[in-house]
Amino acid sequence: MKLKPTPAEVRHFLRARTALLVHFSGAPKGAGVKRGHLFPKDLLHVIAGHANGGLSCSIVRPGDVFNGYARNAMGSVGVVLDPRTSRSLTAVDPHDCGSMEDADGNRNVPQERDITPRDLEDSLDRRPKGDYNEWVVRDFQVRGVFASSCPEVSELSVPEYPEEMPDDMRDSIPSPSFRKVAVEELFRTFRDLPLYSFSSTGIVRCRPDGSILINVAEIYPP
Repeated sequence: MKLKPTPAEVRHFLRARTALLVHFSGAPKGAGVKRGHLFPKDLLHVIAGHANGGLSCSIVRPGDVFNGYARNAMGSVGVVLDPRTSRSLTAVDPHDCGSMEDADGNRNVPQERDITPRDLEDSLDRRPKGDYNEWVVRDFQVRGVFASSCPEVSELSVPEYPEEMPDDMRDSIPSPSFRKVAVEELFRTFRDLPLYSFSSTGIVRCRPDGSILINVAEIYPP
């Protein structure tokens, strides 16, 4: 049996680093496209408790980048997770665990190994500049929804063509693209969960009447 950190140890690390464990709706979308799991269906699937096979996540902090090419997560909208047991954390890597989703939706990691406190630290301290880290998590609680300041998600849509382009040169098959997500849509879609984001100094809870700065211990209590 591999050695893994307890939920209390994981929460202590997250509190100490003012960090959130987030499974993002990929932008661009990776696993799940063939099953039609685009936003918000993919995140609602997780919230409903149907992702027991494991999820690929990233640890993110205030100051991280969520848009453009050099960014610290493969998305900008996601669900904030909290491990339930000492078996919840499957793998941790400063960049990529090499995890893959099989046909049954299980997230598998090659050569699973022990996870030490140093591994948790390295997932942030050795994260390549302008890149993401990966934690693979099973058996978790959803603590809320996270969105960056300019959230966008993947969608499938038919490309728009210039009016002068001949019909035989147009493709009517939907292809991957991106769209911006308004905060009103997030409040409406995830009305039963708190919505979090980052300010320049910390974590904020977003509300229709404004945002308030919070302590990460409100999400990951001792």
